[in-house]
Amino acid sequence: MNRAMQWTTGLLAITAALSAHPAETPAGPAPPARVDLQGIAPHATRLGHADLVFRPEGTDVVVWIAPVNGLTRPQHLYTYVHQGSCANLGQRASEPPRRVLGYRETAGLWTVRNTINLNADTLKTSPHALTVWSSPPDGNLMLYCGDLHLGVV
Repeated sequence: MNRAMQWTTGLLAITAALSAHPAETPAGPAPPARVDLQGIAPHATRLGHADLVFRPEGTDVVVWIAPVNGLTRPQHLYTYVHQGSCANLGQRASEPPRRVLGYRETAGLWTVRNTINLNADTLKTSPHALTVWSSPPDGNLMLYCGDLHLGVV
């Protein structure tokens, strides 16, 4: 057998061995899910969104919303996950957020980041909605709501 033939045969053997036993790659975090947020009257024309990053022990929530007039500064934004939908909001399914201070981003949007105690499996079992509320001194008003479309089983 000539050298080129030996090299080709060896390469084919290695390729076959690797194909028969593919390396197991640990599963990475699921890609973020986007939730579109609609402003609630009198701010119904305002839009926002949230990115959900699922982890085994909970879900990181990053909310991006258009500024709401009339709130005290610094803005305190409370994010909750509710059972049901925005049209039929049920009880709160997540614990109160730890971080509530809204930060103004360079794009002009306000953002707040939290981790909630619900993972993707829990959120997929039934319909849920994400809400953003003002602080108690600002009337504890619901400012935004968005339905989580996560492939409910």
